[in-house]
Amino acid sequence: MGTSLTRDVAKAKAKRQVVDANPPKCKACGLTIEPPRRYVMNVKYCNPRCRKAAERATAKEKAALQEVLDIKLVTRPDQLYGDEQVRRGPLYDSVMDNMARSTVESWMDRKLSDQEFQRQFVATTGNRATVQALGNVRRALWNDRITGTVAQGWTPKGADAVLLGPSDADMQFLAKSDPKGFNLKLDLLTDAFVEWRTRFFQASYGTAYLTKPVHRRWIRACLETTYLGGRSLILSPPRHGKTDLLAHFCVWKIIRNPNIRILWVGPNEDIAKNSLSLVKDILSSHEELKEAYLAPGQTWEPNVRGKWSADKFTVATRTMMLKQPTMWCAGVESKILSVDADDIVVDDPADPDASYTQGGRDKVLQMFRQRIVTRKMAHTGLNVISSRVHPEDLYSWLIENPNWSHIVDRAHDAAICGRELFEDHESLPDPEACILFPELNNLAYLREQHDDVGPALFEMMYLNQPRPDGTAIFDPEKIRANALDPSRDVGIAQLPVSYRLVAGLDPAARGVQASFLWAVTMPSWDPDYNPRDPRVADRHDTFYMVDMETQQAGGIDGALAIMRDWAERYDNRLWVVEDNAYQSVFFDDPRVKALARELDLTIRPTHTGKNKHDDHFGVTSLAEPLHEGHIILPYASPEAKRKVEGYIRQLVNFTNETRTQRRNLAIADILMASWFPFADVIRKWKREARMQRTQVRTHQSFPDYVSASFTEPPWGPTGYLGVNESWDE
Repeated sequence: MGTSLTRDVAKAKAKRQVVDANPPKCKACGLTIEPPRRYVMNVKYCNPRCRKAAERATAKEKAALQEVLDIKLVTRPDQLYGDEQVRRGPLYDSVMDNMARSTVESWMDRKLSDQEFQRQFVATTGNRATVQALGNVRRALWNDRITGTVAQGWTPKGADAVLLGPSDADMQFLAKSDPKGFNLKLDLLTDAFVEWRTRFFQASYGTAYLTKPVHRRWIRACLETTYLGGRSLILSPPRHGKTDLLAHFCVWKIIRNPNIRILWVGPNEDIAKNSLSLVKDILSSHEELKEAYLAPGQTWEPNVRGKWSADKFTVATRTMMLKQPTMWCAGVESKILSVDADDIVVDDPADPDASYTQGGRDKVLQMFRQRIVTRKMAHTGLNVISSRVHPEDLYSWLIENPNWSHIVDRAHDAAICGRELFEDHESLPDPEACILFPELNNLAYLREQHDDVGPALFEMMYLNQPRPDGTAIFDPEKIRANALDPSRDVGIAQLPVSYRLVAGLDPAARGVQASFLWAVTMPSWDPDYNPRDPRVADRHDTFYMVDMETQQAGGIDGALAIMRDWAERYDNRLWVVEDNAYQSVFFDDPRVKALARELDLTIRPTHTGKNKHDDHFGVTSLAEPLHEGHIILPYASPEAKRKVEGYIRQLVNFTNETRTQRRNLAIADILMASWFPFADVIRKWKREARMQRTQVRTHQSFPDYVSASFTEPPWGPTGYLGVNESWDE
């Protein structure tokens, strides 16, 4: 036993010698632990005080470690915090409602500490929540970011929400149930977009984008087309901000309705991609928009491969599973198959190079019909915005198509100021009133462009008033200056007391069928008219446009409908109808004969051919009365302006080139319908008036002259030799 004890003591002494050779140090203070404490197995601290300090330090290390774990979770979004680490409720709602989105995101990503966030939260809300409570809210927000719960329950606040206006579903319902209320809401929604654009977007020179009244008019037309499923054409001069405006408009619509499907079509695929890229860049990099319209941690760019490419993208905020992306682009000649769109935006579809030839124009029209129009569904809004490229381009077909509404704007409008481009404007009360966008394209710039590009190209592109091939017959400036009556509307309400009505009809089984109604006054119809009276020497025949209508492939049914309508509304009983080709069938139709008997109508046929270009009796005979103001066109209401502008366009496109006119017959229907009465009935009335004036003069010169009892001349000797006299006698 003694030997065993001696051996154990020796071992203990040897261990102490080993410890003394390399004494342990305190984990808290770092000093060498003194004996006999250093000989205790696994000793860490030199005294109890150091042990307690170390325990406190361990708690801090755990907090630091938790931050490290949080940061790791940021890089691994598939991991979630446990339910015991998160907190929702009033504090969660207060953070979402009061704190800026960027601040919350920095806090969630641990770029902002819990302590710093607490200080900002207390300063903003006055709520003295603890750091621990806010940390639990942060973890709840992180989990909701991953699962998408935070986006589902979050909506824009305050003025940001107001600038989005009512939903698309509400507007579509209002369009069907309350048209008057719909128009009012449409104005308010347009104003909301203008204010939204002014707030969030700046031009390259650092100031807010200017949204002029012309831009507001375009946006309202696009919105109306969207909610009514219509078709609209906007003709704008180049460099007037239409592409940027449409890009901002698309961003606004996507924010309003992330489930929308927009197809953007450009003249070619590369240009279309550039426009799409502008929309993508705004959604991915515009921090103010994210702050206003995205939940904390949310983005528009999805974290899914293939959803954000060069020719299409789908926003991550979409709430429905749809086949089509949010927005995609294509060129006019691209194959657009199996595509469903809520909105189609077509920017400059007619290529100027392709529009120089008739074959090229036909190809553009065919492409537009086949690859774009066929993509339109009943609810789809189809908006085309561009500038004119040729007198017979795609847009001339759209303008004459009654299914399409259109807006035509000019960089300089002489009808407003009464001055030509190079005439003095400085003496006017507002020299820039006739300039469409003076802040960007002032009068001096437009004059320089006119000189550089030439008058014909300037009129076509900047005035959207292309010159036709051949010699123009009708001067649009003279027509606007002398023939337009801004105080009179369509109808007979403001006509003189005495007049006669006559209408022209250009019937068509296919294409556009047009009808035109004139009210005619002639001085000789007045019983008290005396052509020798100097007080009435300047009186002339006057022709008032009463109304005009066009129908797409109206046929005989459409013709009968307009005849009945004008008989009931205006008491018109006289019609002049072309009787060429198909039109000859019109007169033999029993329905036409029955209507003529029922309404006591007189329907006169007129044959047209080369007489269209007769200087005295053809279409060109309308030029003089139009230029001198003997033809009066109503211009008071939007309806009157729309009809008259269509008529003026066809007048301007009419030339003395017969070959050109044959190509233009599809867009001369209104002009032909207006000329038919002049070629027949009005020509007859003029002849009767001339005969009446001759009879009156005879009666006034020789009041005792009676042709039946005439035996000798009523005048006296003239001093000249008679028939049976000679100078020799």
